[in-house]
Parts: sequence; C-alpha cells; structure tokens
Amino acid sequence: MKNLAIGAACFFIGLLVFKFFPNIFSNGETEDFLILSQIKKVAKLQTVEYTGYEIMTKTIKDWAKASTTMSFVAVGKVVGSIDLDKMEMTKDDALKTVTIKLPKVEISNPTAETFREICKEKKGIGPEPSRKQRNDWHKEAFAKIKATAKKNGVESKAKANAKEYLQTFIEGFGWKVKFV
Repeated sequence: MKNLAIGAACFFIGLLVFKFFPNIFSNGETEDFLILSQIKKVAKLQTVEYTGYEIMTKTIKDWAKASTTMSFVAVGKVVGSIDLDKMEMTKDDALKTVTIKLPKVEISNPTAETFREICKEKKGIGPEPSRKQRNDWHKEAFAKIKATAKKNGVESKAKANAKEYLQTFIEGFGWKVKFV
C-alpha cells in the first residue's frame, strides 16, 4: 500500500508541475496536449495492491514408510499496473476530446512477505524436505496467491482505477475523455 501511495503522490505532483508550469517542455504542441502527452512518461501507473495468503500442507515419505507432514503459510502482495508508455492516445482539438486505448493490465508476481512453517508432524524418523522441495512449495504457494488475486478481479479493478485517475487528471485541464 505504501508503494501505491508513493506512486500516486508522484503522479499528482507531476500533474501539478504541468498545470502550473505548462511551457516547461514545449516543443510546438499545444500546451494542453503537451501536458497530456507527458502522462506517458510516468511509465507504469500502479493502481491496485492485493495482499493474499495461502496455507498449504505437504507430506514427504521415505522408503521405510516414515513421513513428515508440514503446514506452511505464505503471504504475498500482487500489484496491478498499466504501462502508460504503451497507451494509445489521440486528440480532437475541435471537440477538445482525448481518446485513450489502455494496454492490458500487468499483474506482478507476488512479493513474498512471509513463507513460514507453522506445523510439523513426523511419523517414524520422517525425512526432512530438500531445498528443491521447499523452493517448489514456495513457488506453488505464490502462484496460487497470484491466481486468487486474478480470480478476485484485480485486473478489472486496476483498469477501472487507471481510467478514473486519467479521466480526473485530463478533465482537470478542460478536456473530455473517451476510452476505447
């Protein structure tokens, strides 16, 4: 959530700079559209953060029928963003309208906040998991967090938030916005 707040703050500081210093990057474009074209230089607009968790239990056995059952909890954060550099934007000076086609939402791989063993039960001498097994379980848990984020609508929420941010910004300069 902290990164989202920092990103939003940087975005809106940039907006204020272009609002109050419109000629700062002038190259012959109309001032309003110059400001609009600067939006693309923001790069990625992170609009959603999703924190999820996964609890999983794994059992490993050895040749002597001994086993170890372990439960893990994984907590991770997924970010939904729009790459503004890939955004298509055209203007209609007569109607003072900007038409925007947003690129596909990008969902990050989860940032691991926690991956911890919470319970272990051994039957017999019970084997310990290998480093590869633990790494595979880690990957599996965080893949499930990302899948759950998608299932819960992170992509559509990220796109809706991006539209809202861009529309609010652009309408602040007196332009109408149309998304296609």
